Amino acid sequence: MKFGGIAILVACMLSVYGSTLAVEPVAKPNALVFISLDIGPCGNIVKEFAASCDCTVKLVALSDADPYFDVRREVRQVKPDVILAIGENSYSRLRGVENIPVVYFMPSLAKMAAEGRDNVTGIRMAVSPERQIAAFTGVVRNLRRIGLVYNPAHSSGFVREAVTAAAGMGIELLTAEVRRPVEVMPVVRSMEKSIDAFWIIPDETVAMPGIVDALLLFSLESGIPVLTFSKSHVDKGALMSMSVGFESAEAGRQAGRIARNVLDGVSSNAAYAEGGRLSINYRVARNLGVSVGEVR
Repeated sequence: MKFGGIAILVACMLSVYGSTLAVEPVAKPNALVFISLDIGPCGNIVKEFAASCDCTVKLVALSDADPYFDVRREVRQVKPDVILAIGENSYSRLRGVENIPVVYFMPSLAKMAAEGRDNVTGIRMAVSPERQIAAFTGVVRNLRRIGLVYNPAHSSGFVREAVTAAAGMGIELLTAEVRRPVEVMPVVRSMEKSIDAFWIIPDETVAMPGIVDALLLFSLESGIPVLTFSKSHVDKGALMSMSVGFESAEAGRQAGRIARNVLDGVSSNAAYAEGGRLSINYRVARNLGVSVGEVR
């Protein structure tokens, strides 16, 4: 394991266990937590997972720079009752582990659903479309028509939910399908005269960095605000976001409850993250002349 991986692992362990040692009850189940090093802070999520699951925890940091670390050998040695996989790298390297329940944190449920692994359940690191739309309409006055572009291979289920939720709130969601990143901006520009705002969803084709930058430039040029799922987009020029991150204590507690349910023999389906944080760029609101209401 590289030095950076050791440092992050130590930081996470200190966050989980604190500075003193405690005697763990023998009856507690043990959880093996794999962390992809590229996903950022993990302390809160692991700490709350351990408390909510009421499990002992062993942390293993995985790096792309160390692709030969034998994950399945680690699983055989530890013999965990449940596994928490944080990040894409962690989940991908757990292929072949079939007889132990896995709780997976990821940005998209599509990959997990496509693989059909019966021992895996997950938390999508995004707020549900209904809660996102409710947040947008609760802040942006006179929001009636929202544009949305997506790749059906990644986000068809999310978009179906979003269309239904929007209709129930009196919002018209104008959607368009794309298959490649190069198709995104021409489709977005064709919507310019028909929408009050554009919504970036966690779709791998649309939310890639270069496309996000182009969408934020489009917003500046057209005066159409961008709504999104990521605070980092707000920092760069989107109007607002309803987001959840890997540092979220609420998401850690949710993962712990799912793991506990699985250990107790209760079925748990994959779900959106329950936590969420609203972020607004008031400078962008002023520059675009957008009327922003009080945050509820």
